[in-house]
Amino acid sequence: MALPAEFYDRLYRVAFRQGVSPQDAQAFTQAYSTLSPLEAARINPPLLARKAGLADDTALTLLIAGAREGLFSFEWGLVCPGCGSFAHTMDTISGVTDDFHCGFCDNTTTTTLDETVEVTFACPSNSFDPLADLHDHVCYHTSQSYPYQTELAAYHQRNTVAEARIDPGQTVDLTFTAQPGQDYRLISLESHASRTLYTTADGAATLDVVVDGSGFCGPGPSLGAGPVRLGVTNHCEDRIWVQVIRRVPQEIAAYSADGRPPQPRLSGKNLLTNQVFRDLFGIQELIPDLHIRVQAITLLFTDLKGSTELYDRAGDLPAYDLVQKHFQVLRQAVQAHSGAIVKTMGDAIMAAFPDPAQAVRAGMAMMEGIRALSEDWKPEQPGLKVGLHTGPALTVNTGGALDFFGQTVNIAARVQGLAEAGEIVLSTAVQAATPEVTALLTAGGYHLSPETSRLKGVAQAHGVLRCRPGGAPVALGAAGSRKGFFSRLLQGK
Repeated sequence: MALPAEFYDRLYRVAFRQGVSPQDAQAFTQAYSTLSPLEAARINPPLLARKAGLADDTALTLLIAGAREGLFSFEWGLVCPGCGSFAHTMDTISGVTDDFHCGFCDNTTTTTLDETVEVTFACPSNSFDPLADLHDHVCYHTSQSYPYQTELAAYHQRNTVAEARIDPGQTVDLTFTAQPGQDYRLISLESHASRTLYTTADGAATLDVVVDGSGFCGPGPSLGAGPVRLGVTNHCEDRIWVQVIRRVPQEIAAYSADGRPPQPRLSGKNLLTNQVFRDLFGIQELIPDLHIRVQAITLLFTDLKGSTELYDRAGDLPAYDLVQKHFQVLRQAVQAHSGAIVKTMGDAIMAAFPDPAQAVRAGMAMMEGIRALSEDWKPEQPGLKVGLHTGPALTVNTGGALDFFGQTVNIAARVQGLAEAGEIVLSTAVQAATPEVTALLTAGGYHLSPETSRLKGVAQAHGVLRCRPGGAPVALGAAGSRKGFFSRLLQGK
């Protein structure tokens, strides 16, 4: 796919600002240039990353930052878990609904950010026309992660008995022969309209329907066996493609029974837990009552123990300087491990991760960074405490920013409250979600102690894993035992 030199120049400037190497930017542009017009119309970021030989986060950084510069656009899609179709698409997360209906499968699905919301990108200059070819039309409206995309397109071609492209305000007659006992689906993928047509003994030979923003409207859906005329009037603002398809559900069921694994994709959860996205699109317009389910999110809370005493003993300026450096360490650790800082609270943070193992790695990296930060103040160290928990949550709008709400958030905060300075405490839910966590921490030199704790405000006792560095408890003592550390701060070191 040929693109103007200006596009590449602007993308390289984006890469430079985001700290992406010229080599990685070149690999990205080379892979991007090999995309077909269909692939470029709905870019799947993980698949593009694999084509370029890049880490997923690197390719996603270029797409997100490029979107901010107008090089790409992106949209949120509600993907049917049955057929992989984009049942609905929207420009902002505010358009995501609690549930959605798939016109092809005729099924309603509950929306979850990790399972049914997919984010894709596109280049505004792409000349792809989804109404030019039936195969490409179906593939465009089907997620690239769906492993049977080609088979689904073939299903449409094999079972479509009538079809037409209809301009706004135009009426087109679709004619076909309705077979006894056969049901049909009248669908328009781009307008997300659908209707089931049943063949009955007393059904009509002629039907006239209108398609608009609410779907297909008109008389009852019964057809008589034999020749049928179906008049369709387009009241949508854009040109649409209307199809009448034989319903053969056993063919679709055979695809999923095959067990082919899905391709990777960018879920809504992964985008919302990406630091670059939250930095660049934090002001995206949000509806006040936004609430979308996440089936599993890993939340990490931190606290800097002794910070109040630090300001009292060291003075505002040196203490403030240290706290800001500590935030830099935390941010670098979160972003390096595919997470995002949701908010800061005093000298603490709340961060979200799509993957529990990455959250644990981030916690370990934070501890390493804080130890490096405090090299000049041995033997004492700043007292960072880290807690993690995994579970379901709601994505909500709090003051125009995306936040998470629910018992998982409460438990994660309480788990952090169990940690002593220098410790990572994680719930057993994190271990259960990712068994490799134990090996990660052990390899990192942590001594692991399983415990059962009562968390404030939580009725049920929770199992936790207390992780102490160096195989022994961290002995930081009370504020009065930090004389060496604070005295060095007072001297400006």
